[in-house]
Amino acid sequence: MEFTNRQILITRVYSPQLWAIAGTTHLLFCVTILFGISLAVGDFFSWKAGSANRALAFLPLLLASIRGALRVTAVQEMLPPLKAQIQQQSWIHLLVGVWIPYLYTINFWPQL
Repeated sequence: MEFTNRQILITRVYSPQLWAIAGTTHLLFCVTILFGISLAVGDFFSWKAGSANRALAFLPLLLASIRGALRVTAVQEMLPPLKAQIQQQSWIHLLVGVWIPYLYTINFWPQL
């Protein structure tokens, strides 16, 4: 949190227009994902067939997880002696990429 707070503060001071665009982008991304998940869960409990639009709400989350998996694989290839240790901690990289926009949105909120 400290790193993201610092980066957001620096951007707000030196480029307020970029700060506003970034805050809006992160907020819209988070709202869109949460809205898509709520629609998908609602359809699941009402026994409706899922539509492609709702499935697309999960695509950014899936891509973020794939990016984390590719990073883990690349690091394992570059550091073969640490492969077992990296594999034990690889789960976090699959989840962290998904939640980074929410972390940034939380950091933007107090500065509004």
